[in-house]
Amino acid sequence: MRDEGWKFIFFSLTAMLLMLGSMIAFGAVRQEPPSFSISISASKDDIKSGEPVEIKVTITNTSDHDVDVSSSWEAGADMSLEYDVHDTTGNPSRRKARREGPIIASGRVATLKPGESIEETTLVSAVCDMSLPGQYVIQVARRISTDTKQGKVKSNDITVSVKP
Repeated sequence: MRDEGWKFIFFSLTAMLLMLGSMIAFGAVRQEPPSFSISISASKDDIKSGEPVEIKVTITNTSDHDVDVSSSWEAGADMSLEYDVHDTTGNPSRRKARREGPIIASGRVATLKPGESIEETTLVSAVCDMSLPGQYVIQVARRISTDTKQGKVKSNDITVSVKP
């Protein structure tokens, strides 16, 4: 009889843990989708070595409420974006060091209504070294909010060619 009592407790605890795990997993799946999307395109597909590399960034409000898409700019690059640049074999591009001396920066305050989009051109080569000839895969991301736990939204990938 004693063994049966322990078995009952063991199975009851196991069942409760499985239910709790299911509830946690269900809650994780039910997170709200991001309130915006990002898509990028190349300003030019073929760039000569040493030329600036620019991309067009389109942010679209995909929610039913206003979305703040304010940004800060430095040397022609939108610093509210995270830049992921690597060659076609996956080697990351070297990040450019910040220049010494005064930094010329600006900001843009912008709010998108539901369904609205904003398009901007940002200078990727101000942030990442793309001076060597080759193909570079570019993706950008933007944080969903100042709360880092909420994650970020990533754009599509594009490939640009830097020619000698």
